Amino acid sequence: MQFRSPRDGDWSTILTIANRSVFDVPGAGEQDQWLSNRRSFSKRGFQHHFVLADDHNVFGYGAVEHATDAPPDSYRIFVVTYPEHLQDYGAGIYEYAERKLIELGAANARFVEYAEDHRLNSFILARGYAEIGRFQLDSGQEAVVLSKDYSSRR
Repeated sequence: MQFRSPRDGDWSTILTIANRSVFDVPGAGEQDQWLSNRRSFSKRGFQHHFVLADDHNVFGYGAVEHATDAPPDSYRIFVVTYPEHLQDYGAGIYEYAERKLIELGAANARFVEYAEDHRLNSFILARGYAEIGRFQLDSGQEAVVLSKDYSSRR
């Protein structure tokens, strides 16, 4: 398996993985808007996104993003994989994204996730992130913001 940039033919699989990753999160619904945001983000800031794939299949998606209106050296991370592969493929995607953060000289990074996505939030918290806030999404779902300080690694 290798990390590479997403190809045009990968997006339908990425959407399938994203939908499956939140299948048990109440009210999460289809992730079409999430996918649209990821695909168009580079117009609003820096984005390094990638897939974990072999010659025939995509197993997960990751991204490191910096919005133009975000504080300097502050990034957002995405780790998306099938729930049953969060601890193996998800860990690899996270580690790859973290190396990118360090390479970029990030001061901090954050995840913004559904508060009810206990599986993913536990995974993130186990990697040194801390909850710094919650807010209501337009859909009515509660989101949690998990953050980690990277300033000592710069």
